[in-house]
Amino acid sequence: MTPEDKSAKPQWSYLPNDALNEIALAWHYSNSPTPEYPNGKYPKNNWRNNPHISWTQTIDSLLRHIADFREGQIETDPESKRHVLGNAGCRLLMLLQMALTRTGNDDRFIHEEPTK
Repeated sequence: MTPEDKSAKPQWSYLPNDALNEIALAWHYSNSPTPEYPNGKYPKNNWRNNPHISWTQTIDSLLRHIADFREGQIETDPESKRHVLGNAGCRLLMLLQMALTRTGNDDRFIHEEPTK
């Protein structure tokens, strides 16, 4: 194997395990039964290849979780009882996957330069 071949492989060991666990636990909560949501808040994998999942709503949720943390308002999400950045991580991964695969509803406002 050449050095070039090695550099093309993902280096999973760089990813922090505690952070990945927090994201996975937050994600698991959204699919788990609770008294309020007996079948889970969202169906498992409901965002995958779903043309109705809005990119802007995903961005809005991501930024709300980050804003809560940034402003020092909360660190633990009151609903999931998970760290708000774990919830943000879920949304970021969803958004990245949708952007990479061009799935979901890309409803972003794209500013176009006026024609002269």
